[in-house]
Amino acid sequence: MIKKDVKTIYQNVSTIDARLSTECMMSANLKVLVETVQQKEILKIGVKVDKTDQSVGYVIKEVKTHGEEITKIPDRLHMLNKTTEILSTDIEDKWVLVQRTTVALVITVLSICGGLLYSRKHKIDDIEKKIRYLTENKDKPSLQYESLSIVEQIKRRQPDELEKKFCVISFSQETHNKHRRITRPSFEGRLRIKKLNEADFVVTNDKSVLKIPHCKVILVFVDHNQKDVILETPGEDEEDIKLLTVQACRKMGADVFVIYVGDEGSESLMAGCLYNPQLTTVAEHFELKQLEQRNRVITCHEKFTITQREKVAQAIA
Repeated sequence: MIKKDVKTIYQNVSTIDARLSTECMMSANLKVLVETVQQKEILKIGVKVDKTDQSVGYVIKEVKTHGEEITKIPDRLHMLNKTTEILSTDIEDKWVLVQRTTVALVITVLSICGGLLYSRKHKIDDIEKKIRYLTENKDKPSLQYESLSIVEQIKRRQPDELEKKFCVISFSQETHNKHRRITRPSFEGRLRIKKLNEADFVVTNDKSVLKIPHCKVILVFVDHNQKDVILETPGEDEEDIKLLTVQACRKMGADVFVIYVGDEGSESLMAGCLYNPQLTTVAEHFELKQLEQRNRVITCHEKFTITQREKVAQAIA
């Protein structure tokens, strides 16, 4: 009985020992597992710590950079304030200049307007005096022509027949002989055959137009000018002496040529061409347009072309 109990106890001890061994093994395995897990967690934490350190380093670097920028802000604000002050002063100076300029322009315009009004009033007063004078002396024959324009006076004093002459007209004594030399090849040899006489005249002012010889053919020479004004346009040009001369000669009944001298563009005209087509004023000016339609506008540089010379010669003949 005792042996049986001892055997049972021995078996129980063996069982307990086996269980203890198993539990020890499990405990050892658990310990290894725990250590492994701890190592992995430590590694993960180390990686996170490294990343955190890097992030913190980047943040510190950014803070440092922005800190440097922030330290520069006061200097920049100072420079900005200084620039603003300079611009403000400059704007004030320019505004003062604009105000002064505006005042000066207003004063100038008012002065001009005042001068024009005074001049117009003065002219009106002169006209009124002249009208009053003419009215009071209307029966005097000498005043009948004074109330007429130059062209109208030419028309009233026109002779019945024009003289068989051709006349070279200039507006400057200095260039008059040059104009005569340009014309000479057109009439040499013809004067003796046709018994034509040459006349010449220099227009100096409006009243001198009344003294232009009453010739059959009149050559009106106009010297080159910067604006290429051959005949003046009323209302645009200050003078009208050339236009007045041509109109008076046409009223007279003469065959009138207008000759523009000194135009470099007329140096090499095409055959059969009388004037430089680039001078648009010929086609635009009301008086020149009429003369051009009758081939009575000529432009040249220093001398006539063959075509121009023959055209003038035909008129003289």
